[in-house]
Amino acid sequence: MTQNRKETAWKKNRKFGDIHGGRTKLKYTDGIFKRLHSLLPPTAEQETPIFIIENTSRDFYFPVTIDEIKKTSKRPC
Repeated sequence: MTQNRKETAWKKNRKFGDIHGGRTKLKYTDGIFKRLHSLLPPTAEQETPIFIIENTSRDFYFPVTIDEIKKTSKRPC
């Protein structure tokens, strides 16, 4: 099958009939949606160093340590 030069200009130096684009294989053949993650939520006894406080004061400068956050969060507002 031959095509004229104008029709094949954008795919120059490629064999006719190849898949053009980012993927060379069909989508979803690697089973990405069938994989399970190994992350578990923290238990109630496990200490998590995540603190979410809205409208934090300007006393917080980064990097801060977990102990500084605990000490500051125990202060009265």
